[in-house]
Amino acid sequence: NALPFIFPGTKWCGSGDLAKSYDDLGIHKDTDLCCRAHDVCNDTMAAGETKNNLTNDSPFTKLSCKCDYDFYDCLEKVNSMTSNTVGKMYFNVLKRDCYAEDYPLTKKCKKYKTFLKLICVEYHRDTKAKKVFQWFPAKRYRKLPLPIIGGIGSPVAEEK
Repeated sequence: NALPFIFPGTKWCGSGDLAKSYDDLGIHKDTDLCCRAHDVCNDTMAAGETKNNLTNDSPFTKLSCKCDYDFYDCLEKVNSMTSNTVGKMYFNVLKRDCYAEDYPLTKKCKKYKTFLKLICVEYHRDTKAKKVFQWFPAKRYRKLPLPIIGGIGSPVAEEK
């Protein structure tokens, strides 16, 4: 087994955890609280598992969109260098999709990436059909890893 990669200063942010107990947190406590809540989410799908007519063909466990969105909101609320770096890594680099029950997508585009309408980023949903479980792409994490506070040369805020 490979050693877990855990983000420096945390015990819960990464693959697995290094915590000695549930209450064992790293120096970046607020970010670690977000990661711990995400790690203990009880709505998951292990690699190779089939659940609600979806199969996780990834080598990684996937989570419900509620768990991922709660994680996103928690990291964004902490808004520290550590939380924003963890958010960028998880949502923008790893791009882990999640699952949820929602109305099926149609082929009609609701929102395009550019004004040229070449790439559709959001489709309309068939709200008359029955809701089904489906995969959703990872949200894009928008906060910058290095929050700019007070201008050039000022210290960057970090969590307790």
